[in-house]
Amino acid sequence: MTLSDRTGPREGLRICIVGGCGKMGGWMARLFERSGHSVSIVDPASGNGLALDAAAGCDAVAVSAPISSVGGILAELDGICGDQLIFDVSSLKSPFAGALRDMGGRRRVCSVHPMFGPGEASIHGRNIIVCDCGSAEAMDMAEDLFGGRGAIFTRMPVEDHDRHMSYVLGLSHAVNIAFFTVLERSGIPFSVFENVASTTFGKSIDTNRSVALEDPSLYYEIQHLNSGREDMWREFSDAVDAVRRASLSDDPSEFRELMDRGRAFFTR
Repeated sequence: MTLSDRTGPREGLRICIVGGCGKMGGWMARLFERSGHSVSIVDPASGNGLALDAAAGCDAVAVSAPISSVGGILAELDGICGDQLIFDVSSLKSPFAGALRDMGGRRRVCSVHPMFGPGEASIHGRNIIVCDCGSAEAMDMAEDLFGGRGAIFTRMPVEDHDRHMSYVLGLSHAVNIAFFTVLERSGIPFSVFENVASTTFGKSIDTNRSVALEDPSLYYEIQHLNSGREDMWREFSDAVDAVRRASLSDDPSEFRELMDRGRAFFTR
């Protein structure tokens, strides 16, 4: 069932965005309004006086709030909402995966993760993860809400999400933070690095700079609250040690093997 099937033909849907004054919440508000839907923002920063009970009168409720607060919001919505679609767009799910699974077993609840930032003007060709929390109907409805714009949807059990994100987000952030931390501690000014940069270094710096300009509180939560963090950090540390040993060895075979294995990973 899609949202259109459920609500019947009409001008648009009523969508409540909890945390709609944040960057991602604001991005969703603009996206849905451009599609002809009516958007209500529940966020103290909005100054509109709406509280969470405003979600009761909407067709869909999106939660776009700090990761640490999503569980409490879901618990409140569970007591407020009827049969409408409820989903979050958090970067991590493990801190409240149990609540999602419980709610998804008895109502239209799923979990969504757009794999891009709020600066994207279009979602064509962009990845969106839809997590199964027990309601296939909710996943269909969420994809219908974001669909029709060329996004690529991938479904997975909500319990699997954070293991993937420990690499996709946790590792990629950690590598970039470690990279610019080494540069900052080198004592060489950034302007000098710019003047001697190679092509590879320049590409790395572009990504490093974008990470350095992100919200430290959000990036800390992504690192700290992921249930798969210990495995990722152990594997990352082991990999750094392996590269170090191979680089210092007089025998090039170990270094060559690391490069060959990486090439095979990307081409197989």
